[in-house]
Amino acid sequence: MTRFITRRILRTPWLPLGLLLAIAAGCRSLSGTIDLDDGVITFNFDLPRTRVEREATTRPVAGLSTLRVNTRNGSIDVRIDRSLSQALIETTRFATGRTSAEADELLAQVRVNTTQAADVLEINVEFPAAAAAARDLFASGGGTGCSVAVRLPAGLLLELTTANGPVSVRDNQGRIRAATSNGRIRVQDQAGDLELETSNGSIEALRAAGNVRGRTSNGSIIVRANPSAGGSIDLETSNGRIQIEVPRSTAASIDLATSNARVTLDLVGFVVTQLQQAQTTATGVLNGGGGTIRARTSNGSLTFGGY
Repeated sequence: MTRFITRRILRTPWLPLGLLLAIAAGCRSLSGTIDLDDGVITFNFDLPRTRVEREATTRPVAGLSTLRVNTRNGSIDVRIDRSLSQALIETTRFATGRTSAEADELLAQVRVNTTQAADVLEINVEFPAAAAAARDLFASGGGTGCSVAVRLPAGLLLELTTANGPVSVRDNQGRIRAATSNGRIRVQDQAGDLELETSNGSIEALRAAGNVRGRTSNGSIIVRANPSAGGSIDLETSNGRIQIEVPRSTAASIDLATSNARVTLDLVGFVVTQLQQAQTTATGVLNGGGGTIRARTSNGSLTFGGY
């Protein structure tokens, strides 16, 4: 009987029985049965249910110096909109459960707490304990998450933390500390120092005025920045390329290295001294020195130039 069913399946456009069973067994987000009757496969699966709720609120910004956001399984996006007079906070909460009732129950436990103490505006998302130990979206017991988007009338110091989601900031004036475990970090048109860290994602700092520190384990790093006088750019990735561009007037020492690729320099317009360059390393002094530019990658090219 088993041989007969297997032959029948393989002669049809359906996937082989073994593969179908493996897929079903590996999908913890599905529950149900597979019935075999005279060579016919009947699937009876209960698909997970997801509930999503969006909310927008405003908060005064007078006297604020810092915005702090802490969430997970969701993105953080901060932008400056000078047409606003207050901070606009938009949150998107979601919960996935095996049933609609379970999804509703989990969503009710995803709470966005917005508080202001002294000069700090804090957005902290709380999650249900049942999902705390299983952060993947289809774990047994469901998955939860929350994305946060903030529009500010003026720049602030930013402290942004998420897990399993990207972070993006545009047009800010003030230091940024941003961290995520699985997601890209992208900062554009920034005035202020940057501390950016992710474990699985790229880092981009474009048109940034200030010092830059970037760390990722699996992703590229692209920086186009104007560090402060005597300041620094310090970048590390394990698996990815690094690209750095600074003004040709930048006075700094460079220390660049990769393990399994090539270091490429474009030093036109710089006054260069003490240059030592090999295929995978380069050191030297630009315009008399003062600041530092350091970059390390083990599996990716490294390019440096001016603008």
